[in-house]
Amino acid sequence: MSGEPGPSGASTGHGGPEPASESAERADADRAGARVAGIDVPGLPCDAEGPVFAEPWQAQAFALTLALHQRGLFDWPEWAGYLSRAIRDAQADGDPDLGDTYYRHWLVALERLLLDKGVAAPLALAGLREAWRTAAEATPHGEPVRLNAALKRMGRVGTD
Repeated sequence: MSGEPGPSGASTGHGGPEPASESAERADADRAGARVAGIDVPGLPCDAEGPVFAEPWQAQAFALTLALHQRGLFDWPEWAGYLSRAIRDAQADGDPDLGDTYYRHWLVALERLLLDKGVAAPLALAGLREAWRTAAEATPHGEPVRLNAALKRMGRVGTD
């Protein structure tokens, strides 16, 4: 396997809606990418169908990472390096590496990559972390976390 999930130029380049055939091809590429990523990304929790996620946010983080890769922001060897460093750093800080913190490391790696590439600003990421914390604390157990409500309380989005 090449280590590259799907085509590197996932964008159609014309700015309009994708034709149905291109949309289907992209969905196939995404599924293929998940299978390849399951082999090439260190420690990715998988079953016979592909990656597995204990929480919806984990699937979202995975999908965001895959989409950024498909848009050419980074290649898989670069991503694997960031993820490996995040895991090593966590282990050095005492993470027992039982598998339950894998996607926390994934988020750390994604944040570092976005910062290093100049795609995200440190204060913006810190603000989003705070918004997620605020939203999670205000959400009753078993209910989905609603980030927009937390951002509104923090004065970060309009009240429309």
